[in-house]
Amino acid sequence: MFKKIYLKLTLRLETFTHAVPLPFAIYFSVVTGSGSYLSKDEMLIVALAGSINATALIIMGCVWRWFYLKKLLSEIKSMYTDSISTEEKIQIKLKLLKYPFIEARIIVLRWLTGIIGSHLFIILVAGLRPGLHLTAPFLFFMITPISYTAYYFISENVIRIIFKLRKVKQIEIGIEQIPQFNSFQRIILSMIGITIMPVIVLGYMLFGIKTGLVKLDDPTLHLIIMSVLFPVPVIIVGYVVAKTFRNGIMGINEDLNQLGKGNFSIVSMPTSSDDFGLQAHNLNQIIKKLKSMYSEISDLNVNLEHKVHLRTEQLNLSLQKVESLKVQQDGDYYLTSLLLRPLGQNLAISKNFDFSFFVKQKKKFEFRGKHNEIGGDICVTHTIQLQGKTFHVFLNGDAMGKSIQGAGGSLILGSVFQSIIERTLLSPLLSEQSPEIWLKNAFIEMHKIFESFSGSMLVSIVIGLLDDANGFIYYMNAEHPPTILYRDGKALYIEEESFFRKLGTLQINTGIFIQTFQMLHGDTLLIGSDGRDDIRIVDETQVANINSNPNRILQIIEAENCDLPKIYESLQAYGEITDDLSLLKIHFHRDPSKQRENHPDVNSILEITEKTFQAKQYGQAIEFLVSKTNEFPDESILLKHLSYLYARVNKFNMAIMTGIRYIEDAPSDSDFFYHLSTYYKMIADHSWGIEIGERVRLREPQNLKNLLNLSELYSLSQNYKRAEELLQYYLKLDPENQNAMHLMEVIKKRKSV
Repeated sequence: MFKKIYLKLTLRLETFTHAVPLPFAIYFSVVTGSGSYLSKDEMLIVALAGSINATALIIMGCVWRWFYLKKLLSEIKSMYTDSISTEEKIQIKLKLLKYPFIEARIIVLRWLTGIIGSHLFIILVAGLRPGLHLTAPFLFFMITPISYTAYYFISENVIRIIFKLRKVKQIEIGIEQIPQFNSFQRIILSMIGITIMPVIVLGYMLFGIKTGLVKLDDPTLHLIIMSVLFPVPVIIVGYVVAKTFRNGIMGINEDLNQLGKGNFSIVSMPTSSDDFGLQAHNLNQIIKKLKSMYSEISDLNVNLEHKVHLRTEQLNLSLQKVESLKVQQDGDYYLTSLLLRPLGQNLAISKNFDFSFFVKQKKKFEFRGKHNEIGGDICVTHTIQLQGKTFHVFLNGDAMGKSIQGAGGSLILGSVFQSIIERTLLSPLLSEQSPEIWLKNAFIEMHKIFESFSGSMLVSIVIGLLDDANGFIYYMNAEHPPTILYRDGKALYIEEESFFRKLGTLQINTGIFIQTFQMLHGDTLLIGSDGRDDIRIVDETQVANINSNPNRILQIIEAENCDLPKIYESLQAYGEITDDLSLLKIHFHRDPSKQRENHPDVNSILEITEKTFQAKQYGQAIEFLVSKTNEFPDESILLKHLSYLYARVNKFNMAIMTGIRYIEDAPSDSDFFYHLSTYYKMIADHSWGIEIGERVRLREPQNLKNLLNLSELYSLSQNYKRAEELLQYYLKLDPENQNAMHLMEVIKKRKSV
């Protein structure tokens, strides 16, 4: 057997070496040496040296293989005697499993030795040729992947027959001892080995032709050579890889056929280190269990009464274990509920807002006499400072799954959200972000965390920021039930649909944007999970259905005057709540000290200002409006028009200062944000212009005039890549716009300078 395996293995391995890597190596060496590095005589000497080197390495490889295989097969032969222990037999079988790895590593070492030896010979014969020697790494990395791949697969296919020997097959190896080289890794390695040779050859030839290092007198000849060489590795490696998979499948199928015939005496053992080897190991465990079950059934037929008594005792023991596990499970539930408790707190502090929660989780449990509940719903509020202003952060989340699975998602959500809040409170850099940017970054960070779970953990949320000074809201809804506004005794939805998928959903391509809403004095917002809608109703015919009326919750809110406990009671009276339920209530009431005492005739003031300005009395118009803004500081609309006046007389710095005062009181005026961004552009303060423009873009992604202005600002700040991205999006919305096309041409010219 030794000679047969040795000759078969050596013939295939060395034939592959002469059919694939060696012709590539010779061709690569000739091409890279065709420049000014070597004369024709020197190239002949180099070729002779390479041939001698290759021959020597082949002989050394064959000699090494002869002695190693002879020793290994001798050890396998000793397995038929009682002179060695089971542990020694296992080690011998592991050697056999690892042999393809050894053969693959030896060929890499052979190529490394051969390349180094050839280049040393070049130095001795033709002197130092730096340009030529620099190609040695390319040659090495071109040849070794394909050689490693082929030597591994060929060796594995040839020695597979040894694993079928009776004594070898009976030796059982633990799954943790099997060297791992799964199908995914094999395919990747094969693809790398196949593609890297032509890529390096073609890449270096193109580089060499461009730089003058390679001279091709007859390109047609090289095209013919490449058309002959390039398909060879694909065919050979594809064949050996396919054969490996076929052999693995055939081995498993053969064992399954025997098992299907009722032959429980067969032994299924790994013959390779891939997934089929693991399957063979697992199949053997199944065979052993089936054999044991068959024996038990046969014995049961003989000793049925005794078995029944034995099974009853075992069931009693199992029941005790189940009860013990139930206590442990409730303990886990209790610990998780303790961890969740500090994460779902109402920590917002405000004179203008009242926040309240109502959370009822579906899973109830008892642990050491304490009743508690656990689930995936969570409500959180905090107060933070952004750009010197007070904002209240609110979050209502619903993690996928019931009991511990949902609680796990809620725990992660609460922890990540708390981390974002703490960083904002401690970091001056984060607290200088605009509310739109802060909200976008927080949403992306939470999504990335849940995305790492590969879609196994999803969370729907509503997250938002409340401007404490004026009741303006920035928020995002990720596949959560729509937000409800309760105003003047009427309840209605403030959004028609959710624009974002759940946190953790894979392959989301939706652009990020921020929704806004202006609350009025006395308004109440109600945000809740889908437990408010998932109500099981039993009709007159005793048929149970889930509530399909989206307006039912609105009717309940109106009937109960938006009182959370009463809403819960009405939902219970309506039907069975089938999911976790959480409600977050936000009520806005202005501080009485902030209420306006007098209300001027704003239209009259603006009319006088405009007439004065039209009479070209610019200074008087501005002075008049300044005096009115000081007299009526609560009328922010005066600041807006004052800013416009400053811009009309090209006093953009004053327009910006006045505009900033205006947007602090009226953050909902996105159109003015756009004008403010253009004012910054006029004084060449591109960074602030970009920040203001990006805030508008997050609110209104398809605002064309803002997109054009923002593209120009990025272009002026030399961020041409971002400018082109925005312009390309603009041209999708308005393909024929001349201004956008002109700006694109301007950007291309600026890039080329």
